[in-house]
Amino acid sequence: MWISKGGVEVIVMDSVEKLERLSGAKVFDLHRHNIDHITVPSTRGVLRRIDDVFDCWFASGSMPHAYIHYPFENVELFEKNFPGHFVAEGLDQTRGWFYTLMVLSIAFLGTPAFRNLICSGLVLAEEKEDE
Repeated sequence: MWISKGGVEVIVMDSVEKLERLSGAKVFDLHRHNIDHITVPSTRGVLRRIDDVFDCWFASGSMPHAYIHYPFENVELFEKNFPGHFVAEGLDQTRGWFYTLMVLSIAFLGTPAFRNLICSGLVLAEEKEDE
């Protein structure tokens, strides 16, 4: 998101093409250190990218939909394969990936993202730190 001073104007960049068109910059990589310097001219003042970063688990939790660009395309493929049959991960994923999978799926589709889930424990080193 690019915002003017005081928040008078906010633009959500929903594509690289839009960012390039509005800023005049060529974008090769969307990592912060490559786009933080990009500004967008506006009659309401220069727009700068906000510092906030969306929760990193949002992308992972969007996996069942995003990897095939659902609902914008591949609707039949999605409906044939969703929800997933099986998910297996470590206990450390419960408050990140599993939670976000569940919340996004129920919020958007009214159903869980998976049918079966196995959650394993963690093996710790002698110092009781995960390796």
